[in-house]
Amino acid sequence: MNKYECRDLGETTEFLGIHISHDHKNQKIFIDQCEYLEKVLACFNVATNSTHTPLPSEFSFKPNEKQYDPKFCQKYQQLVGSLMYLMIGSRPDISFIVVKLAQQMTNPSNDYYRVGLYLCRYLFATHRYWLVYNGLSNELLVTYSDSD
Repeated sequence: MNKYECRDLGETTEFLGIHISHDHKNQKIFIDQCEYLEKVLACFNVATNSTHTPLPSEFSFKPNEKQYDPKFCQKYQQLVGSLMYLMIGSRPDISFIVVKLAQQMTNPSNDYYRVGLYLCRYLFATHRYWLVYNGLSNELLVTYSDSD
């Protein structure tokens, strides 16, 4: 504050749509994106038929042989982009599937889109999952940032 003009606004409670709450007594930090997830689920009309696995067991990752229209690609890219933001912010449990879906961004198939919606139904079932950082444990929290 000696070099730059700035103000202390207190504890962070939200950052880029990520909700942050603190439990000072137990020294825990909770991170979630419940509000953003609700918007994503509403955008893609996912409100029922929840599932408790992130990926259907019978699905096989195969490249698409056909070329799809640009509107379908845009819709698919919006879905995967929304899932990526959730994955990066507070849902590392969906990383494998989201990366596999992202590999098909230029030429997606209906099968991959259906898997994306299946993943949304899993997120609907687990919408109250949070990341919890425990300050009382002996483990350190290490973060990295690329200034570029």
